[in-house]
Amino acid sequence: MALICRNWWNYEWLARTLALFQFLAGNNRVIRIGKRSPQQLVILKSPTSFEIDQGLDEAILTAEPPETENLEDISLSDDTDDEEKPNV
Repeated sequence: MALICRNWWNYEWLARTLALFQFLAGNNRVIRIGKRSPQQLVILKSPTSFEIDQGLDEAILTAEPPETENLEDISLSDDTDDEEKPNV
């Protein structure tokens, strides 16, 4: 999964998360997981927003390009030993 999302930034994750919430909630305001009220997990479809009076001083930050991975060094093989695999 590291190769798929290595260069996804916060705004991209936010867009994907909000799209997923919209899809799961449909026309409802919330997503409810569980049948009975005391055991339910309720997630709002839209995030709660607010403003704060502090933040980062972006003027002192330096932009650096993201690190690239050498694709030749990435192994796609299963690291488990044959003895640990269940017999099917």
